[in-house]
Amino acid sequence: MRVDGLPNVVVLCLDTLRKDYYDEFAPRTRSLATTRFEGMRAMASWSVPSHASMVTGKLPREHGRHAWNQRMDVPVEETWFDRIPDYRRVGVSANVYAGPVFGFDSLFDSFTAISRSKWFARGMDVQEHIDTRETDGLRAQAEFLKTALAHDRPVESVLNGLVLKADDLFQRLPVEKPLDFGGKSIARALERELADDRDAPVFAFANVMEVHNPHLAFRGMDGDLYDAPKTFTDADFEIWDVNAAGGSGYESEIRAVRELYRAGADYVDRLVTGIVHDVQRETSRDTVFVVTADHGENLGFAADEGMIHHTSSLSEALLHVPFDVIDPRQADDVTVPGLASHADLGPIVEAIVAGDSLHG
Repeated sequence: MRVDGLPNVVVLCLDTLRKDYYDEFAPRTRSLATTRFEGMRAMASWSVPSHASMVTGKLPREHGRHAWNQRMDVPVEETWFDRIPDYRRVGVSANVYAGPVFGFDSLFDSFTAISRSKWFARGMDVQEHIDTRETDGLRAQAEFLKTALAHDRPVESVLNGLVLKADDLFQRLPVEKPLDFGGKSIARALERELADDRDAPVFAFANVMEVHNPHLAFRGMDGDLYDAPKTFTDADFEIWDVNAAGGSGYESEIRAVRELYRAGADYVDRLVTGIVHDVQRETSRDTVFVVTADHGENLGFAADEGMIHHTSSLSEALLHVPFDVIDPRQADDVTVPGLASHADLGPIVEAIVAGDSLHG
């Protein structure tokens, strides 16, 4: 480890992953944990207020980020980030709310936004180009190629265009989606950013979206975990019709959502363990991972009141979230009992930086 003794710290936010499914379908990640907070609760049930709560330690009514104020450019002095001043702050996210569109990137020294139109993060954002173009057909394609080749990263930019086109095509075919929702790109970006840790330790925050809706089959999922048709997506029906009916009449759709959700959780488990192993092998400092979720997901169970998705209630399924710490410096395997919340995230990161015990 580096002489200055400060570890890298990575917060992995597994967007929408509820605690019970994490426990059952993320055994690899759980086995790496050195400290497990079994009673962790999110402070909100969807991305905007929950992310703001994670970085400020405050309730939504205190920090003021909610459905009627979705801007995420929280002043750094209102967060706990200024209590780890020696760190270079890095953000990587596939969640549009936790990204530049809503100002979340302003909290970080560098930020990489991942989307299906920017699969290679250093290439051009193809969707931004599409939104501003004034031509169609072959002229539009020629204009894209000209713009991509003039970009600082021409190869990645052209590939981003090909990836977006292929993704659109495959969504109309009776096959699984060929790409995940940015997880592999996030892994590459984290590994690249954390490799540059010689001059200063890195604090990284990453949002991973493979468990988030739309729930559909994509390449890399374990096919043994779902029987849903490759063509199924919950984007094809109205979620609020399901919720208003308490799930009645939508049993087959709910069953498919549950199957794809658990397959997504398994995929994320394999993704996270790969990130942990690769980063810890390649970095010059110890790297500590904090694995959590901004909220969970209703999956139509009785305890969920027959509802699905996560903008519908404040159920236990939405608020009880994973929280495991993977610290290569810690020999013991510790479970922290009792309740905790994301208000504790800042103090926990501070304790990790200081090398203090997380369990009293």
